[in-house]
Amino acid sequence: MITIGAKSTLTFVLFSGCCVGGTLSFSTTTSYSTSTYGARVVVGIDVRRTPSVSSVHGVRSDGEISMRRRIQRRPPNFACNPPPPVPPFPRLGGRFAISMTVTSPGSSSSSSSSMEEDAMEYPPASDGEAIQMLFARHCDVEGLMTLDDVRNVPAIRAMLERGDLLRSELDDIWYATPKFPREEDGDGGKDKIDVDGFIQAYRDIDDMFEDDDGGGAAEEEEEEEDDEEEEEAVAGRGGESGAVVVPRGVVDDEDDELRVAFATLLGQGRGGGDDDSMIAYSRLRQWDEISSLIEEGTLGEDEFDALWVDAVGEGDGGGDTPSGGGRMMDYVGFVRFNRALDQLFEIVDDASDDDVDPDKGDGGGDDDDDGMVDLGEYDTSQTRGMVSRPMITEEDLPPCVLFSQLANENYLVGKAELQRWGELSDMLKGGDLTADELDSLFDATGKAPGTKDMLDEDGFCAFYEGIDNLFECDEPGPGDIGGNADERELKEELLELLGDIAKVSDEEGRLLCGLDSTDLEQERVLEVVNELERETYNRVVSSGSSGGRGVIKEELVGLWDLIYSSSSTMKYNEGLSGLAGGLTRFGGLQQSLSTTKYLSDVEYTERVINKLGGKSFE
Repeated sequence: MITIGAKSTLTFVLFSGCCVGGTLSFSTTTSYSTSTYGARVVVGIDVRRTPSVSSVHGVRSDGEISMRRRIQRRPPNFACNPPPPVPPFPRLGGRFAISMTVTSPGSSSSSSSSMEEDAMEYPPASDGEAIQMLFARHCDVEGLMTLDDVRNVPAIRAMLERGDLLRSELDDIWYATPKFPREEDGDGGKDKIDVDGFIQAYRDIDDMFEDDDGGGAAEEEEEEEDDEEEEEAVAGRGGESGAVVVPRGVVDDEDDELRVAFATLLGQGRGGGDDDSMIAYSRLRQWDEISSLIEEGTLGEDEFDALWVDAVGEGDGGGDTPSGGGRMMDYVGFVRFNRALDQLFEIVDDASDDDVDPDKGDGGGDDDDDGMVDLGEYDTSQTRGMVSRPMITEEDLPPCVLFSQLANENYLVGKAELQRWGELSDMLKGGDLTADELDSLFDATGKAPGTKDMLDEDGFCAFYEGIDNLFECDEPGPGDIGGNADERELKEELLELLGDIAKVSDEEGRLLCGLDSTDLEQERVLEVVNELERETYNRVVSSGSSGGRGVIKEELVGLWDLIYSSSSTMKYNEGLSGLAGGLTRFGGLQQSLSTTKYLSDVEYTERVINKLGGKSFE
């Protein structure tokens, strides 16, 4: 007699067997479990007959087997009433424990591989099979679980009742768990998870308590191995007594190189008076990394001393520390020392790609002519986020445009931001402007409200004008009208800028006269135009005025072509009249100026072009 039993799980065993000489010879192929209706099921099968077991219906692409079982009734060989009809189970759980008894005529033997039910209620997170069994005990007939089912798992329910696990925490874990695909029904059924989702949720809950559960023997052994590896990584060359024990959590995993370097310094210091796990000032001073920096002049002796004191503190007398103290450096202090050292050279590393030499710090190396500009003392912390921005190499930019390119995220300019002004750097290196003159101009300029050393746009324009006044030429006489090239510089700059805009518009198919120009292009044009408006030589004067500087009105008479307009109306209408658009486009605008002794007149002619190649008109 073979007895197959389960308390809360309906168990199926797929096997084949035959009766040979009064004994049963059988082989188990595989086993599966799924939930039942809570009834105890005991099935007796006559070993003298071939048991009837249905076959496997199919194997899904993901490797899971969809099976339908049927055990035919063969009276009078059942030990009890037959089990209730078993519905098909589209999804089956994992392996499970069974209890099997084999009986033959005249003899009896039994073997058991069962597991206690109570022990399965709190399985460890690493035991996937035990978690599957726990899932099988509490899932529904479809082999799925809702959020309420998860809450009713005894282990989870106990944590919720004790307050060890909050409902909100469980809800977060539930929402992060992949749901089992299902067809949407009319009543909007609840989301469900399968056995894989339950294992993930169970382990997520376990992770919240992994520091408090004490772990198993395997976890303790793993932690001990990690500790041993960590100690060996920083062991010196002095045997077991040279191991350096680094407190866990004090340093990050990225400090492995520092551990090796510290262990090397410890090994070099053995027998020289150093403590087994600490190094002295002289030993750190002889470190190749430090000695090379000092020899190159990149790191000063006073900077090294300051870093040492910051890392280990002042000594109490004796020893060879710079302050005469006798403090030694442990591994934590060594890490602190190196991180402070890295911060000293952080600016240099950031600026290397832009060929910008940073300020060498308070008490850094000697100043040389390798491109560094000394703009006086300033807070280097302001420079760290700035030096990676490119230098402004364009010359003769209007002050407002230059300010917008130099300003920081607060739209202010300080001495740190002036480092990026290429033209100013050239003047300082060429001797046209001294650092004292620059400092005087900067200090004399009004600062932005709420700041002591930052300029807003108005302040920068005044600072720019102060520098420009240092190089201002003498005012020309009336006879020099139109003959001074410096007076025409702004006009040439404006025409060059407009030419570039027209070239880009032609290449990209934009509208003429800057009607499709970008905001930045328009801003630069308006900056130059505003400068021109303030120039006396650009004013229109009457021919009868004496001693005045400017353009004679009669010189403006003639035909003028529009090359740029910032008019929002023209941009909206795509021209002056608004006739362009659709199948036509704006082709240009001419202005005809005429004047007599008594009046002046202006006439506009707009050209409209047919996009389809037809005749254009004015």
